[in-house]
Amino acid sequence: MLETFTLSPDIFDKSTFEHRSSANLLITLLQDILQFGFIADLNKSQWARSINDRVNELPPKYKHHIQSIFEQHSNRIIRYPKTHTELKDNPVYWQQVIKESDLENSIAGIFYKYEEIYQSFTNDDRYSHFEEYLFNAHFKNTKNNPVQCDMTYQGLTKLLKPILKFSSLASVIDPYFGKNGSIENTILTLKIISDLLGKRNPLPLNGIIEIHTTFESFKNYSYDKIRSFWSNEFKKLKSRHCLHLYIYKENVDTPRFHNRHLRTKHAIIVSGESFGVCKKAKTNEITLNDINKYSDTHNMISVSFNSNIAQRTADYHFCLDANGIEVY
Repeated sequence: MLETFTLSPDIFDKSTFEHRSSANLLITLLQDILQFGFIADLNKSQWARSINDRVNELPPKYKHHIQSIFEQHSNRIIRYPKTHTELKDNPVYWQQVIKESDLENSIAGIFYKYEEIYQSFTNDDRYSHFEEYLFNAHFKNTKNNPVQCDMTYQGLTKLLKPILKFSSLASVIDPYFGKNGSIENTILTLKIISDLLGKRNPLPLNGIIEIHTTFESFKNYSYDKIRSFWSNEFKKLKSRHCLHLYIYKENVDTPRFHNRHLRTKHAIIVSGESFGVCKKAKTNEITLNDINKYSDTHNMISVSFNSNIAQRTADYHFCLDANGIEVY
């Protein structure tokens, strides 16, 4: 779930669409990737421009269908950093771009059209001809939704790494964030998010971590004590991100079994239990949701909290910079 794939742009050449079976396979592959994973937009969006040029030359029925797929899932297209300054647009060039992009930011599956150009990658099972994508083991694994996640430090890191790597935003939405676990485990969870958020190569992104929760998470702590505690703990993480903590004062009538959400720029994952690290053996069922299902963060809060809270801003909100110093 939520691995990153890419397709060589020449797959979208007119010749592919001269055969109905090839065209249908490509469209199905595209839909499946964007439903369950990400597509790498290589060389700082040159890939997207190259695809767009080719799609514009297709027969109308294919052109409009493919354009609508990309528009519907635009948040799942991840812009990869530039690897080439000399811009070309041919199969050999794109093979080089794919190879170098993969070295900097690993790609789970790579689909191509011209066998002869990719002969040197025959022993790498991530590479497949696009018409044989169903035999690509990495692609089959990404279609698992929901998944069972091992909630140890290692297990949660493995789950969140592809989700957070290219995002500059991570929003945790849980009315009882940290309440059912130890403070130590809560801080470990925050550390995982801080370490992985925007950790792309060669230049990591600076971002924002949001936590939306209630006073139920902090028992009888005063607001000043909460602020002091998080400032000290966040400082220890030596994060490059800012932390925004939103606290809702009123008690909420939240069912015992309620969903927690983690939202990034590109995807939303949902858990019936806390996202927090557990030292004891435990698994959570994690489901991938389409980001378009929710209009904004407050719309998700209305699902995890209640409608009264969703209609207004937090009672308390403070922001810590990367040094753990309160900004406002």
